Amino acid sequence: MQIGQFDEVPEDYAKALDAADTLQALRDTVARYELVAGDAVDAAKSLDDDGFVEWRKALKTERRGEFMGEELVERFGPLLMPEAMLKVTVVANHFKVPWGLAYHRLDETGRLTVKNGRAVVNID
Repeated sequence: MQIGQFDEVPEDYAKALDAADTLQALRDTVARYELVAGDAVDAAKSLDDDGFVEWRKALKTERRGEFMGEELVERFGPLLMPEAMLKVTVVANHFKVPWGLAYHRLDETGRLTVKNGRAVVNID
């Protein structure tokens, strides 16, 4: 996955999630974002068909602006907003810069490393 300085990956990811209307489509979607969504890849792999139906209901609930509930956040949170993606978002919002620029700056400063094809962000 190539990330440009002006890319807004979370927006693209959210649109791709909405379009993933089958379990295989969901798995394929998160796999394309594995660099910044490794935990989502793992979560998608753990779903069966019934779990996928629950996921779609939870996603639609969130898209309506309603909270899906603590139990469902525990199960589906990594799919909705993967950890690395979230941490880069926090930095981008704090400094009022594009998401891609925050990603690259974290990489340049050593706060983001890639291990086994997955970004790990250390901003704690």
